[in-house]
Amino acid sequence: MSKAVIGKPAPAFTATAVVDGDFKSISLSDYKGKYVVLFFYPMDFTFVCPTEIIAFSEHVGEFKKLGVEVLAASTDSQFSHLAWINTPRKQGGLGEMKIPIISDNNHQISRDYGVLKEDDGIAYRGLFIIDPKGILRQITINDLPVGRSVTETLRLVLAFQFVDKHGEVCPAGWTPGADTIKPGAKKGRQDRKSRSAMSEVVTREYTINLHKRIFGVGFKNRAPRAVDEVRKFAEQQMGTKDVRVDTRLNKFLWSKGIRNVPYRVRVRLSRRRNDDEDSPYKLYTLVTHVPVTSFKKLTTVNVDSEE
Repeated sequence: MSKAVIGKPAPAFTATAVVDGDFKSISLSDYKGKYVVLFFYPMDFTFVCPTEIIAFSEHVGEFKKLGVEVLAASTDSQFSHLAWINTPRKQGGLGEMKIPIISDNNHQISRDYGVLKEDDGIAYRGLFIIDPKGILRQITINDLPVGRSVTETLRLVLAFQFVDKHGEVCPAGWTPGADTIKPGAKKGRQDRKSRSAMSEVVTREYTINLHKRIFGVGFKNRAPRAVDEVRKFAEQQMGTKDVRVDTRLNKFLWSKGIRNVPYRVRVRLSRRRNDDEDSPYKLYTLVTHVPVTSFKKLTTVNVDSEE
């Protein structure tokens, strides 16, 4: 029976893992005070599993900047893990790993987390997000053939961290910088407040990672500066300092080799609701999305692929 329950302490464990090429005993309690992403996979030397594990390992730097530790686990032995790591990727191996891979050889961890496929003695593709207090905040369990998304896991971690810090809730599809909802708002009137969830650097890195997955190519070196230039230009054209730049790039621009132009500019303008100066709702917010092409004097630059 699964002991993993949302809002309750995550099941404790101690097990042998392969860490930086060596065997090491690790416990969940070792990571107290940090967020933990714990994901299970069925078996070593399979097909879908290495794509997931390598993806999480390659993006571990993004997780660590958010104070998140990533742990992988399966019911294979630590010796099988090490052999898989020592096998070159071109031959179906993992290669160098930047995350611990736990051996749940007696199946107890998988059973406690409710992902054990008892008949076969392997784990389903379960993913768990545990907060710094050791409380389980998110559970996802996939059937064996379908892998998980690193980008979505990052988004979920950012959302939980935002809620923990600000006390507001995140609607469907929320990403850093998007609107949130303040709990307790009167029915029919949602008090939304737009704010940056993390520092500009973290948000930018999340955005870059997202674009790599959507378009297969990332921002070039000049992209952050281009965003700043567009923001300043929009402020001048719109006559307001309250400008947000939507950094989604359309496929047409990408196909033409333009790598540093945001798709559109998001402008927030305040307008008086009524003439009653004492009214608590005297201002409302108008949000408009303005295509970058509407700024006639703004020139775009094709960035060389080697830059």
